[in-house]
Amino acid sequence: TGLIDCGQLLWGGPLPDFCKGVRWDLIVAADCIYDLQLVEPFCHTLQELCNPSTLVVVAFDRDIGRVAAYDKFSALADRWFVCTEVPLESRATGFDKGSIAFLLMRLKHTS
Repeated sequence: TGLIDCGQLLWGGPLPDFCKGVRWDLIVAADCIYDLQLVEPFCHTLQELCNPSTLVVVAFDRDIGRVAAYDKFSALADRWFVCTEVPLESRATGFDKGSIAFLLMRLKHTS
C-alpha cells in the first residue's frame, strides 16, 4: 500500500503546503526541460523537494532542439544530483527512441 499525491507546483516559488514536511520517495518529471529561463527554477525546486532517499526520474525529448536548456539542465543537475542516464538497451519497447533522455537522479550527499 502506498500514497500518491499531486498538485500544482510553481517552479522556483515557495513550496505549497502539500509539499512541506513530506519525504518524497519518487518524483517524476516529463517534458519539463524546454525553456532556458525555467531550467534553474526547476532544478532548485527539485533540490528543495528531495531528501537523500528520493529517486527523481526526468524524461525529455532532445528532438525539440532546446540545446541550451538541455546543457544548462545537465550542468545544474550534475552539481546537485548523482545522475545516471538509462541506456537505450535497458528501456522497454516503445521507449527506445534515441532522442529521449531518461535520467535517474539522487541528491548528492553534502557534508
